Amino acid sequence: MSYVPTLKALVKKLETHTRARGNPKEVLAILDTLVQENGGMMNIGPEKGNIIKEILRKNPPKTMIELGCFFGYSAVMFAGELQKVDGAKYTSFELSEDFAAISRRVVDFAGLSNKVDIVVGPASKTLPEFWERSKRQVDFAFIDHEKRAYVPDLQIMESLGLVAPGTILVADNVIRPGAPEYIKYVEASTDERKKLLNVGSQYPGKWNLLYDSNQIKVSSGFGVDALEVSKCVGVAEE
Repeated sequence: MSYVPTLKALVKKLETHTRARGNPKEVLAILDTLVQENGGMMNIGPEKGNIIKEILRKNPPKTMIELGCFFGYSAVMFAGELQKVDGAKYTSFELSEDFAAISRRVVDFAGLSNKVDIVVGPASKTLPEFWERSKRQVDFAFIDHEKRAYVPDLQIMESLGLVAPGTILVADNVIRPGAPEYIKYVEASTDERKKLLNVGSQYPGKWNLLYDSNQIKVSSGFGVDALEVSKCVGVAEE
């Protein structure tokens, strides 16, 4: 099923609410209503979003990225929080040009184009390019794209140095639809993670990063799901 026609129609309805232009909070409220009218979609939603915002408030990031922007809901929600952090920047990585174009319209309508960069392409290309530009670790990463890509894309980030002590990772939908390999990876001991590395890849991952990881379960009309919240707390000796 293609979401693109539905999302284009949704954004068109959003843009009729001219009084909300430039107001991220109002834009999110309208999007919540429109999503409900469409029977629900795979966006983060207000309940999980509030949990993540609380983490952001306790750990204000200068550099935040997300993997998977869909239609820009999470970018508006979290970049809106980053307005309170001087010099903070939000970068969203999206494989689909269609989703990226829709997201840019939503972000622009919310008045956050100066805070959000949307980068299009496969993570194996765009994450290394991002590293070459920044040469610094990511403070906070929100992971919410293709579930099978959670581990290999995290391994790209680890290999490059984007994940380092202090980095916080929040992964959505780890129960529903589920990301068991990701849970296994971030909750593994260093000895266990050695066996999970992508051996032979240019970006195998780093077994010696230490994660403090736990799940926050959330109930909704779609059933029980969870966020996996992981903080890189150190590096084991090789």
